[in-house]
Amino acid sequence: MTGRPDPSHEPDAPVVAPPCARPSGTGATAPPPWRRRVAALVLAAGVAVVTLTLHRAWRRPTDVHVYLGETAPQVVGLHLTYVDREGAAHVARMHWSRGAPDPVRHRVALQPGRWEAHVSATLRDGSVRHGRGAFDVPADGPVELRTGLATAPW
Repeated sequence: MTGRPDPSHEPDAPVVAPPCARPSGTGATAPPPWRRRVAALVLAAGVAVVTLTLHRAWRRPTDVHVYLGETAPQVVGLHLTYVDREGAAHVARMHWSRGAPDPVRHRVALQPGRWEAHVSATLRDGSVRHGRGAFDVPADGPVELRTGLATAPW
């Protein structure tokens, strides 16, 4: 060692490491900018896939109108069961002391797809009439169930 500075190194020029080799606070090197962009795109694509999947499976409020026709004043109880292709069921029960309105209106939260409604109406004399109807969710406007309860000679 002669004590002389290295002639290949200028003492006043700062030494700068390339961007991918700069140390961070933890001793790790920062990823190159293209990796950050790719990671952001992968994250955005993942969020989009999860959002679309959940949106398709998310229950939607569905307005249902059950038409009872001339039978409505005699109906004191209504039992509605909604069944989809996988067998999932939702149940609604309604009771009236002076007869049902026509139509009977209610709202139920159902997943998108094809649904079948099983309707059982209890009349004042204790007899029960049954009917069915099918519909798709989501629907444009309220679902109108005309189950044949009004005209069935049961």
